[in-house]
Amino acid sequence: MIPEQTIAEILERVDLVKLIGRQVKLRKSGANFMGLCPFHNEKSPSFSVSPVRRTYHCFGCGVHGDAVRFLMEQQGRSFPEAVRELAAEVGVMIPEERPEPPGRRAERERQRTEAERLYAAQDAVTRYFTDTLFSPRASPPSATSPAAASRRRRPPPSGSATPTATPPGSSASSTRRSWIWRIW
Repeated sequence: MIPEQTIAEILERVDLVKLIGRQVKLRKSGANFMGLCPFHNEKSPSFSVSPVRRTYHCFGCGVHGDAVRFLMEQQGRSFPEAVRELAAEVGVMIPEERPEPPGRRAERERQRTEAERLYAAQDAVTRYFTDTLFSPRASPPSATSPAAASRRRRPPPSGSATPTATPPGSSASSTRRSWIWRIW
């Protein structure tokens, strides 16, 4: 993998006008250069090259990009091939990748599998509590539960906005889920 810093340095050093000018006849037009688009047939110039922004754009077919993308589209090169060609042209050394030591790779895999196990456990716990709280068989908390004890100690504030009606879809006589609405 080529570091982002190296790619940015290559793009800063490459002269996009010269690079594209090898295949397209460009003329200065204000701050930009204009020419016939190499990606489609046209009679009037709609291909613009901006040396300040280091980009190109065709107003006819909509193709746009930078020096690397131009080489990829025009010459059919892969991204690493295009970057290496431009690096050789502008004199930038691309650092060689060092293989990862086996011990470090094993540690990274262990951490990744541990994280995956923790996420799976969290999903299982979430499903369990969601099913338990919102299932039709859910019963109100027992009289000895901490939630019930805290409700006994302090009455709800007057004028509170907590709904006391049964949730939609259940009968008025059913109080199975109404305790959930009182908690919220």
